[in-house]
Amino acid sequence: MAHVHFMYISCNSRGYYIWQKSYVGKLIRFDLRTRDLQIAHKRSKILLSTFHRLKKECTDFDEIRAHLINERDMFIEEGIHLEANYIYWINSGNLPSRQQNDSRFQAKGHKISQVADEWYNEMKSEWRPLTFKGNKAAIDYLISLYGDKDIQSFNKPKVASFKKALKNKYKSEFSSQSMFKKVSALFSFAADKRDYITKNPFSNMGYKKIKKINPRISVSTESHKKVLELIEHKSHLWWLIQVLYYTGMRVTECIQLTEQDYVYIADKGQKIACISVNDRDGKRIKNSSSIRTIPIHKNLLQSGIMDEKPVFPWAVHNPVSNAVANLFKKIDV
Repeated sequence: MAHVHFMYISCNSRGYYIWQKSYVGKLIRFDLRTRDLQIAHKRSKILLSTFHRLKKECTDFDEIRAHLINERDMFIEEGIHLEANYIYWINSGNLPSRQQNDSRFQAKGHKISQVADEWYNEMKSEWRPLTFKGNKAAIDYLISLYGDKDIQSFNKPKVASFKKALKNKYKSEFSSQSMFKKVSALFSFAADKRDYITKNPFSNMGYKKIKKINPRISVSTESHKKVLELIEHKSHLWWLIQVLYYTGMRVTECIQLTEQDYVYIADKGQKIACISVNDRDGKRIKNSSSIRTIPIHKNLLQSGIMDEKPVFPWAVHNPVSNAVANLFKKIDV
């Protein structure tokens, strides 16, 4: 009895299974009224689905607990009626399948879109807007291929079919892998955070390590000078090219710079001019290790960067990234 691997279920000293779920710092806990693990698992899934629906409708702890107990009792009562009907049909010689009778359980499945909504709500505080947009696009694509089915219906043959569809959709293996990982994350959530499925069908179905098709190419001093000759001196784009070249910053980091990010750091009695890469005031960074302070190159100092403290007008990186790429194409880099 001690080795129960389903979430939200425990077993008491009398051998009865208990359902429990934390809510607003308190524990909702009550008897599932069964000693059968499979029945307990089925009832637990119904209760968990009801719990997440109720959270959106009311916030009172006692009210939610009462609703859940009522849901348990209704499910047990309906199960008794189904069993009685089953016995009646046996005696009458006209036996329907139990699967056809158990319509209540079938109706309580979890559609991919419903699980996705729960995933989005749980992760919204951790995701950047672009992360949410990318994940939602991946799930929407999955639904467009297979329909908004019960998440339990997705198996490994469908995963293999999905990989093939991604291969046909994208020329780049990196793009296919990115979409695959996003959808796999949803199924991991359904298995690990919700217990809607027992295993993630995407596990061990991923891509082999992909070799980089377009490795990064360093920019020579000569190429850098040629590009600067194509741009108006000390324009926004001129300063951006300079900062990128001498600091190694990302375009997304550069275009979020403010005047307050040009700082002096005291070191051994000297003031060192630096650029601060940070997440203050809602700035977006790749990860926590991206936060850093970069000493400013002497060539930038000679150009007067600490006097001008350039900031940039671009809100998103795509237009300016394309502009930079086009400049280097003009000099055949």
